[in-house]
Amino acid sequence: MAETKKNRVISIIDGSNLHIWLASQVLPTRLHYTKLSTECAKRMPKDLEPWVFLKTIYVTSSPIESDNPAAFREWQVFQDMLGKTDRLEVRLGRREGAPGSRKEKGVDTIITTVLLEGAFRDLFDVALLFSTDGDFADAI
Repeated sequence: MAETKKNRVISIIDGSNLHIWLASQVLPTRLHYTKLSTECAKRMPKDLEPWVFLKTIYVTSSPIESDNPAAFREWQVFQDMLGKTDRLEVRLGRREGAPGSRKEKGVDTIITTVLLEGAFRDLFDVALLFSTDGDFADAI
């Protein structure tokens, strides 16, 4: 008897974007992102079952230590937490601009690349995207 093919599910988290939204809703910003992703996957339409959750890709950028040493230390603690999370991969964009007014760059490109590469290489069947950024509407 042939085994039923399971849909391979990944999640992609726009880290800074999600952090800002959670804070604006007065919700915790330190989450177990793999658990969040698998709980959301459980709410996918029934026609996508059965499925298997592969991994979470958390995309963000690191603060620059010389700009704000306290924020950088807090980031290191957060990055250590992410590193201990099962099935979670961190991908980093960069910060550009003058000190005090640096902007996150490259995160949207990383997310779009993950989506396109995964589709072309058949790495997943379903991608859950956590972002409030409307720039991804056309990619999806």
